Amino acid sequence: MLSTLLFIVIALLVLSLLVVVHEFGHFIAAKIVGIWPEEFGVGLPPRVWGKKIGETIWSINALPLGGFVRLHGETQEAHLGQPHRSYVNKSKLARAFVAAAGVTMNMVYAVLAFSLIFFVAGVPEGVRVEKVTDDSPAAAIGLASEDVIVAIDGRNLYNPSFFSQTVAKHAGKEIEITYKRAETNEKVTEKFVLRQFAPENQGLLGVTYTAAPAGYVQTSGIGKFFVSLQYGAYQTYDFSVLILGEFGKMFTQIFGGKVPAGLAGPLGVVGVTAEAARHGILDLVGFSALISINLALLNIVPFPPLDGSRILFLIIEIFVGKKRLPKYEEKIHTYGMYLLLLLVAFLTFREVPKLLTAGSLEGFVQSLMQ
Repeated sequence: MLSTLLFIVIALLVLSLLVVVHEFGHFIAAKIVGIWPEEFGVGLPPRVWGKKIGETIWSINALPLGGFVRLHGETQEAHLGQPHRSYVNKSKLARAFVAAAGVTMNMVYAVLAFSLIFFVAGVPEGVRVEKVTDDSPAAAIGLASEDVIVAIDGRNLYNPSFFSQTVAKHAGKEIEITYKRAETNEKVTEKFVLRQFAPENQGLLGVTYTAAPAGYVQTSGIGKFFVSLQYGAYQTYDFSVLILGEFGKMFTQIFGGKVPAGLAGPLGVVGVTAEAARHGILDLVGFSALISINLALLNIVPFPPLDGSRILFLIIEIFVGKKRLPKYEEKIHTYGMYLLLLLVAFLTFREVPKLLTAGSLEGFVQSLMQ
């Protein structure tokens, strides 16, 4: 019980860190364009402690859930002590830069987190073939059990998810695969056409596979750092594409009147993060990178009051002017926040029975996937 509580506390700290990273992006961008950041808070009010350093109050707040940055003059009605340094009086480009900076920081965090994993653990060499199905494209090009596929579609392969995505995108099309023979260590490159449809219990290629052992990064020192950074960027891009695809499916289901399977609320996110922490520090770092990507991509959705909606309103402002828009924008953001809170409450309501009947953290996480 004590260890479970510890992992939950760790999960809350990690999730709060990701929100603080997001808000810090807004803070830095505001400083760059000359907007006065009045307060940067860790946690949500009420304030427990605060100290003014320079022109900004740095505060710690009672609710340990994320953080915030309060910019001078975020609304037209705000009292402007320094009009020239207020958000509302900056150019559309400056405001768009500030709005997009949180998303950017979450992506930067993901790249650095994945890079850290690759730096510590190495980069997997590819995917190791476990079994080849007879009369499949894999068998036709000579792939055999224990061979390692090291590149696909012209890119070094380090991520089983990227491998499966690339194969799926080439259904019925030509694809290039480079593999290393288990017996001779010889590298072979083959171009061939994948099946359009996979037979039952088979994939398009006709293999089962697992991630090959780590160890692709052979350099040391600064060279190893840059190689790890490169693969961290690759990993972030690949997961971003994958998550965007899942978002598309999710929104399609929502607009179709269905609750998407696996859609987690606050309890679910904390539970899955705590379970990742239970598996070790690298698993936690990797999962935090995934959450950071999700947070970034979710925030670019043009739904109020997310960052994407602020950018959308800046585009609308080009056509309707600045004077007429603010009062409508503030109301829409308020109503949007109410809708988001209702969604959070609904998801939490769905998760409470699962939490009460799960019996363990692992059982609760498994119940979320059903």
